[in-house]
Amino acid sequence: MKKLLFLILGVVAFIMCSGISMVQDVMLPPLIAQEVAIQAPWAAQKITQWVFRSVPERYQDDEWSGGEDDGGSSSLPGSAQVFNGGIVEYQGAQAEQGASCVMSSTRVTDCFNVPRPGYDNHGGIDYGIDPNQPVVTPMAGVVTYAGWSDVGYGFLVVIENEGVQVYLAHSNEILVSVGDHVEAGQAVALSGNTGASTGSHIHFEVRVCDPETGQCRVVDPNGFALPGQSGSCDWYFGQQPTITYESGFQYSCGVEGIDVITPP
Repeated sequence: MKKLLFLILGVVAFIMCSGISMVQDVMLPPLIAQEVAIQAPWAAQKITQWVFRSVPERYQDDEWSGGEDDGGSSSLPGSAQVFNGGIVEYQGAQAEQGASCVMSSTRVTDCFNVPRPGYDNHGGIDYGIDPNQPVVTPMAGVVTYAGWSDVGYGFLVVIENEGVQVYLAHSNEILVSVGDHVEAGQAVALSGNTGASTGSHIHFEVRVCDPETGQCRVVDPNGFALPGQSGSCDWYFGQQPTITYESGFQYSCGVEGIDVITPP
């Protein structure tokens, strides 16, 4: 009798676990897209058409950063004083266009233009992820930098196409070399905690370069369409993360903007 009872309980548990797994697959479509990007990059662009929604392009700023390509730190003029250091020289690289709204992690841990005490505003978006996981590029292009960065990015990969640069930073290992042509959804590094980092994560940053001057400016990835995209992506995945520092400084951010609360 006990064996029969255990058998019935085992069957019930199996059915419940299967049901939970199916619900998770439905409720966490970004994870599905992530797996598709890693296992079948050729299908990533199609799968993300229904996984993610697009947001209207709203970044309009014709001012260019005055930074030089010397690894120094400079900031954008005006109100968007975001970090713009460690500039990788504009190469003018062009490749077959292709882009997706896939990022290697869907856990947002830091957002664009967040004012941080003692530092320039954050110049990209951070995604928490376990170490040594594939870091995929959302944009096809040419690798123009693949190595160590002395300004805090740790192991950094920069991909360029049609005047746009994508930075993927803080990796443990780089899987590509300068001059490589990569496709959207291709793994270019393994995630890590190198450089100025407090935990394993991916720093995702987008810069737009002026072909005439060679100067590049940081832009908000949520309001900018990469080459090959028909519209900009929701890189926060609809999340509204809230982070509180030990000092009491707190921020929350999402697709509609950033709310900042400073301690009294």
